[in-house]
Amino acid sequence: MPIMSIMSIASAALLAAGILLIAVPMASAAALGISGPQYSNGTPSVTVSNRGTFEVYGLAVRASVLSPGGLVLASGSSAPVDVPPGSTVTVSVPIAPNYSSIAGAQPLSLGRLIVNVEADANLAGILPARLVASFPVNVSEAVELVSVRPPSMVSASNGSLVILEDASFLYDVPFLPLSGVLEVRVMNGTSQVGYGSRAISASPGQEVEAPIPVNISMPPYALLTRAQQFNVSAYLVSGGAPYPLGSWIYRWSPPIQGLSVGPAAVGPMNGSSYAVSVPISFVDGQAHGFPLSIAGYLYSSGAAPVSEASWRGLASPGPNSIRLEFTVPSSAAPRYAVIYLTAFNSTMAEKVNLG
Repeated sequence: MPIMSIMSIASAALLAAGILLIAVPMASAAALGISGPQYSNGTPSVTVSNRGTFEVYGLAVRASVLSPGGLVLASGSSAPVDVPPGSTVTVSVPIAPNYSSIAGAQPLSLGRLIVNVEADANLAGILPARLVASFPVNVSEAVELVSVRPPSMVSASNGSLVILEDASFLYDVPFLPLSGVLEVRVMNGTSQVGYGSRAISASPGQEVEAPIPVNISMPPYALLTRAQQFNVSAYLVSGGAPYPLGSWIYRWSPPIQGLSVGPAAVGPMNGSSYAVSVPISFVDGQAHGFPLSIAGYLYSSGAAPVSEASWRGLASPGPNSIRLEFTVPSSAAPRYAVIYLTAFNSTMAEKVNLG
């Protein structure tokens, strides 16, 4: 056989082998698949399957989370992994949020996200392989399991009463952390009588419970002694956009409900003194007690009191009955009493005629 023919056959064989070495890995590359993303314990992941016959070396996954308008809200890369033939691996892809883009996209208003995934690897040590996939992710509810419990009295300072609202919710926007403000507004009829807020941050899938002090701007006497009907509204504000959590109507049970002072019992104590007993009763409609101070003054015909009495203690939830006991000289028959009750840094006065 001529030498040229032998060389042609050898060249053809080498060419065929080269084509085979490339074609087989390319066929195996076509057998690579990617699915996902899943989201668990704060980290997204994708699943890569190798249905071919060659080892996949150093597969690294990059993921980007995009808004429907194309803003890159978060991105990250995985550590490289190997994928044996005929196997499936789950690759975690830690992503870091792009806070400036998140604020502009208003995550609480997003209806869907787009997750772009790219995976680069080396197939059989010969051929670079690349996978590209895009996955739409629907955001059905940004916030779930919302609960706002009835308000309770907390404290008072500088004449302003403070009630406590307890709100809880589950933040459920995948991939994107929440940074914002939880606001509570309290309405009494058509007037806003209270407002409170606090900064909120949450990771996807995190349940948040947030007690919020709310300053009440209505007269303390009315809040402390009269039943009220409040409409309480809660909002999450993120990226400048309010996200309503809902509104609830509450019937407020005051801590000094049904306040009654008197009638007083007046009787001689001895030849020189009267005994005067003034009953005070009320119902603490709150679930806890509170410090209460009572001061009473008896008056006869002059501007100065003829006797004083006081009581200091802890009012308890439910009915409370207290008596102020006075001793008055017989020469100054008492005509009326003024009783001062002080609670939550607020003082109220009640006048009682003694007959």
